[in-house]
Amino acid sequence: MSAQALIAAALVGALSGDGSSWISRDVVFERGSLYALSYDATPHGKGVLTGGTTGINMDFTVSAGSTNEARRVFVFPAFSAKAAVRLGTWSMPAGASWRNVELSPVKPSYKTLEGGIELGAGEAVDGNVYRFKHRAFGIQGPHTRPFRGRIGSANFNSTRWRLGPGKGYLYEFSLEGRSFETFEVSVAAVHYTTGSVTVAVSRDGEKWHDVAKVASRNESAGIAPGELLPAKRMFVRVTGDKVCGLQAGFPSVVARIDGRPFRAAGFTRYCDAGSGKVVGEVAEPDYYDESWGQALDVKTKGFALWTAEEEMRVAPWRNVPSAKTKGVAVVAAANEAEAAQLVVKAGANAVKGVRVSVSGDLVAACGLLPASAVDIRQVTYLDIRHVTDRTSSPGLWPEPLEPVPESGIEVPPHENRPFWVRVKVPKGTPAGTYRGTLVVRSASESAKVPFSVEVFGFELPDVMTLKTSFGLWLGRVWNYHRAKSAGDRNAVRAAYLRALSESHVTPYHPEAGTASYWRYSLEAEDGRESDAVFKFDWAEWDAAIEKALREYNFNSFVFHIPGFTRTAFKDGKPHVFHGRVEGTPAYETLVAKYMGAIEAHMKEKNWTDVGAIYWFDEPEERQYPLIRRGLRAIRKYAPSLRCRITEQPEAALMDVVNLWCPVTKNLHSPAEAECRARGDEFWWYVCMQPRAPYATEFIDHPGTDMRVWMWQTWQEKIKGILVWETTWWTSPSVYPDSLQNPYEDAACWAHTGVGPGVLKYNWGNGDGRFLFPPRECFDGGKRAVLAPPNSSMRLEILRDGIEDYEYFAILSRLDPGNGLLAVPSDVSKSLTDFTNRPEPIKRHRRALARAIETAMKGAEAASVPRQASMPDVRREP
Repeated sequence: MSAQALIAAALVGALSGDGSSWISRDVVFERGSLYALSYDATPHGKGVLTGGTTGINMDFTVSAGSTNEARRVFVFPAFSAKAAVRLGTWSMPAGASWRNVELSPVKPSYKTLEGGIELGAGEAVDGNVYRFKHRAFGIQGPHTRPFRGRIGSANFNSTRWRLGPGKGYLYEFSLEGRSFETFEVSVAAVHYTTGSVTVAVSRDGEKWHDVAKVASRNESAGIAPGELLPAKRMFVRVTGDKVCGLQAGFPSVVARIDGRPFRAAGFTRYCDAGSGKVVGEVAEPDYYDESWGQALDVKTKGFALWTAEEEMRVAPWRNVPSAKTKGVAVVAAANEAEAAQLVVKAGANAVKGVRVSVSGDLVAACGLLPASAVDIRQVTYLDIRHVTDRTSSPGLWPEPLEPVPESGIEVPPHENRPFWVRVKVPKGTPAGTYRGTLVVRSASESAKVPFSVEVFGFELPDVMTLKTSFGLWLGRVWNYHRAKSAGDRNAVRAAYLRALSESHVTPYHPEAGTASYWRYSLEAEDGRESDAVFKFDWAEWDAAIEKALREYNFNSFVFHIPGFTRTAFKDGKPHVFHGRVEGTPAYETLVAKYMGAIEAHMKEKNWTDVGAIYWFDEPEERQYPLIRRGLRAIRKYAPSLRCRITEQPEAALMDVVNLWCPVTKNLHSPAEAECRARGDEFWWYVCMQPRAPYATEFIDHPGTDMRVWMWQTWQEKIKGILVWETTWWTSPSVYPDSLQNPYEDAACWAHTGVGPGVLKYNWGNGDGRFLFPPRECFDGGKRAVLAPPNSSMRLEILRDGIEDYEYFAILSRLDPGNGLLAVPSDVSKSLTDFTNRPEPIKRHRRALARAIETAMKGAEAASVPRQASMPDVRREP
């Protein structure tokens, strides 16, 4: 009887009355062979669908509202000769329904390269570096090409192994015709109880060498001893000790191999063992896609030149594109910044002293674009070892944008090095195409590359329409820069504010480091509320806010109201304000005067649409009563002030919140429509969540994510964006006694406490990290480092998205009925279905620009200014 017939006969029905779980009679398996379990599932609510067999379980998370039938498939190796097949749910009270349950033996095949080298999913070679990182998502369970089986009765649960005394798993690594010259393996204990696991390596699978021990809440790496290397194959064994109760992840391997360097990423295809029909494939992410970019038609000897859109991430070992172009091109409006990448690819020998410059001013029939408008940086790489999610891949990812030293940079043999060519078109620049030359020099030769900048016939405003609010922790910044004196701190602070301003990003507190909140006093005769008068000293705070808005073109700020902060209400006791107890008439009278005076001042300064009270961050439902108490008086007596919380609209908070800022995936809550109808303002944010398939802030995701997020922001009628931090460079949990070097450790580690046994958890590569400290911060010196921070690809691409949003905003003011104001589906169909290529974005952006130009020509008689901007929030009315 076939395996399919066996499972059909063995399925006996529901074990529980709610239909939440099913189990078959025992099925006969061929131990070690691969099988695919597939089924159609209809979840009856949110939670987790689970499926598997004895010793193996695979989970699939179901979001709220996702009750549509879905086809689930996953592949697993048989651990036992007989086992039952199980289907069930977890944290899904309403259960689920299943149909078309099938079980079939499958055969894997892998990418095969010249010389017989095979690479499966999770494997990649960059030059002479081999990397392995198993991602147990999608259809893959514990199986990968190097997997050799479990040890003892270790169980597999979705993404991790449950280990015990003597229980573990085994891997064998080999590349046909190549030897491992170095071999490093790391394992993390992702869930924990007691004990530890031992990581051992071997070159023959018999004589083992312990290289690392992993305790609870920890990760450990070990290096194979020199006596084992070089080796044609390496075995890795992970086993629990005598009291082990840990759950551990898969091993990650980084190894150097001999022979000619090459770049390739693996994939695994599973086919039905009988029919040969493809059951599924697992491939490496789009980072390894080579279908984009254009070779430059420039003759060189020691290197090749090519160009790419700024959103595309250039892998070090990818090939020069087959498509060709004449030069590097940038398109922008006046007072807008835009960039392109110029990539240098070395031949068989390293290319030293490489630098790129613009030969002089760019020329058009209508005038000149000064060479000073062009800024050229080198794009440097981060070693991603802890991937963010299933769409990510370990390896070298481009991200920091750093100055190019006078002596130039070295491009290693066969590798790419991108240069970031950014143009900030000056105000007042006439429309036209400006042409010039980029000069690429090395120690042995030089090449000239045609360079053009097309300028549209309009100008962006200094202050963007889309509001922004990002964290900037100056204490951490000063610590890295070794800035101790007031003068050094002010200089460093100014450098970071300029860096954020250049990308249209406003810090939560733009006045931080220069002024405290306003001061006030209460004067009343004999304690009579009717005679109470609040006297405020606004001078210092006002001056700091005005200076920040005026000098840096910021468009928001966060403030708290002294006496009405979160901590004042948190203990559950009645709030006391200047001796008046919450709930009494005296309290209400005094608070009304206090709030009224603050509101009147904000209106006088024209700041009610600029400032926001950020009263609570990511509350839990049990904290809603606390929020209501704290915000009630503010909303009652100062209704024009904006009260923001990072939460989706909830009925329990609707009378005290008027600025909602949910994480993007939670935007569409049941109360959203009612809040919009009454005029509430909507922002949204990203942080460690959401992850794929949403647009995110992560380094090891497509570079288009940040730009697409801004198009979705317009699409969803969102007025502002928030990110919790821009300089999360270190975590005291992982680096309690030192500062993390974010160039060497790309992970953004969670802050989960300090001391032994603290969980080491990566929030996601790039979470809260958009700026990088200058390299001088790690030179071991003692003097203050006054150099500015280094920007990042994501921050610059985010800037471009904010400017794209401005195109929409300008056109909506000039021609509110224009059909181009709808975001096209080839850019974004939904929050989880959008482009990862820049072409549709650039195409529609050009159409918007032409529509703006047309609308402005038609409005000339009405004296519409070229800038077509919103009112300037930096000035007093």
